[in-house]
Amino acid sequence: MKDNYRKILILAAGIGKRLMPLTADRPKCLVEVGGRPILFYQLSALSACGVKDIIIVTGYRASMIEEYIAENFSDLRVRFIHDDVATGKLYSWHLAKEVITGNQISLDSDIIFHPAIISAALSLPEETSAGLFYRKKWGEKETKVSVSADGRILDIGKDLRPDQTSGKFTGIYVFSEDFSRLFFTAAKELLNSDGSHAFGFDAIRKIRDEQNLMLKGLDVSQYPFIEIDFPEDIRTAEKEVLPQINAELTLRNLS
Repeated sequence: MKDNYRKILILAAGIGKRLMPLTADRPKCLVEVGGRPILFYQLSALSACGVKDIIIVTGYRASMIEEYIAENFSDLRVRFIHDDVATGKLYSWHLAKEVITGNQISLDSDIIFHPAIISAALSLPEETSAGLFYRKKWGEKETKVSVSADGRILDIGKDLRPDQTSGKFTGIYVFSEDFSRLFFTAAKELLNSDGSHAFGFDAIRKIRDEQNLMLKGLDVSQYPFIEIDFPEDIRTAEKEVLPQINAELTLRNLS
């Protein structure tokens, strides 16, 4: 396997209404946690794994993201794609179709994670159709996954019952070249059929229903991770998650 052979995509076009008023003057990924933007922890984790080429789909207050990266991560090669509609995450993803023609790792822009999760994503065999990272603890309104005993994703969505649920989806997707192609086709079909507010998992469900491909579930419960949706998530992150992540970044001379 080639090192870092996957395209890295960060979806950062949304407004982040649930974090208001913190997002009134900045995009969600620039909301500060522990004195630094969420995006700092994402880009630092990627850098710690040797990633230098990144694609970011921006929308709300896009110029702030571009300025932050230019001032703080000038060593990275970042390509920006602008979503001037921002109707939903799947549309943002669809806009990246022309620049992602092979394998990809796609990240939601509101998650803070340990670099080891990215290392695991980069290490997946190229023949793996799709890998979805999850954690065993979940909340009622979160995106959830159902995973078989042999590690296959059986279903993904917000509507899974507790008895169907294996864990919370982290917002980290890993797609092979073939699966990426199917995903973008499914996304386009959903968007063309009144799916402007569809999610990535809707496209995955569509592929699951139409194709026989391996979707691998990867449990990363042992690593620090948090999704920042509400102000209370910031407090949890600062108390429980950042101490471990900052220690790892310090070890890698990135803090």
